Amino acid sequence: MKLPTNTIVQHGFNTFTLTGLSLLWATILGYINPWFTPLTVFCLLIGYGSEVRKSETNESPTINL
Repeated sequence: MKLPTNTIVQHGFNTFTLTGLSLLWATILGYINPWFTPLTVFCLLIGYGSEVRKSETNESPTINL
């Protein structure tokens, strides 16, 4: 049995997204200075921009027996 090699990652969070969310909550709760807001926005934008996108083709992965 051959395993498919064209898998699609379905999750929506990566390290930069989680870092941005953590900085956002730390700012909201008052744990860090509001001057970290540009860093928070920068981390969220990097996390959003580096997500794995679904390919343009509509091919679904199949298992060849």
